[in-house]
Amino acid sequence: MADDTAILLSGARRTSLGFFDAYLDLYRQAAAVVPGAARYPRIDFERDVRVRYLAASAIALGALRSDAELLRKAVDGARSSRREMADSWTTLSGWHGKARDAAERYCTSFHDAGVFVEAASTVPLALHATADGIERDVTAYLHQLAGLNQLPAIYQTFNLTTSIALARGGLAPQAANELALFINDFDNRYYAFHCHTENLVHAITERYKTMKGALGALHDDRIQRLQDPAQFGNRTSHRPAPPGGRPRTAPPTVKSQQTTDPRPRPGSPTGTPPPTTQTVPQS
Repeated sequence: MADDTAILLSGARRTSLGFFDAYLDLYRQAAAVVPGAARYPRIDFERDVRVRYLAASAIALGALRSDAELLRKAVDGARSSRREMADSWTTLSGWHGKARDAAERYCTSFHDAGVFVEAASTVPLALHATADGIERDVTAYLHQLAGLNQLPAIYQTFNLTTSIALARGGLAPQAANELALFINDFDNRYYAFHCHTENLVHAITERYKTMKGALGALHDDRIQRLQDPAQFGNRTSHRPAPPGGRPRTAPPTVKSQQTTDPRPRPGSPTGTPPPTTQTVPQS
């Protein structure tokens, strides 16, 4: 499996775009000497071919799969904590009064969080499915473009450079007819490239929409109502990085605005040191 769509696209770029790279300049020349024959006379290789081809190259499939594994481990850890909590509740059930009320409230919120965890357990599968689906889409796209490099006999029966020169000088009407056939074939291939590329972008967009729907489970507010269970043991948890592959940065350190001890110092009710007095010697 690929770690990034850029690897797939870059590795096949020469074979996939070879036709346009080889014939675009001749196409523009032919379009200039056979007015009205070309549908895309202003086509630019960089803008209209290469950039569009790489439109789906910035998808980090490896990051999606890595996020899925991190989240899967977090869900497994939460399930383990839930089982431990269930075991601990057997000892808490004998409590009375306010202690029992507090324990029951926490147990209820912990149960709600457990529902959230079970819902979140489907997200890793969704992330893996998205990455695998996009990889299949890009691979199929490359196979479609490879077919554009299969040239018909017209490219073997006459010399395009010679035909352009003859048509430019008006010396051979047949040359203009041959160039019109070449222009029409090029137009069809470029239109096919356009359709394949648009279909790829649409397919990837739909996969992201499906993944986004699965990620909705992570926004359940029940997890926000789960208070700190410090009274049941000091546990540290590691939340997975958000989907998308960027590393989580540490939150900024917030410094307290108060930097001095607020308690009054001896001899000063305002909390500031008492003024220093000096004894003046008598003359």
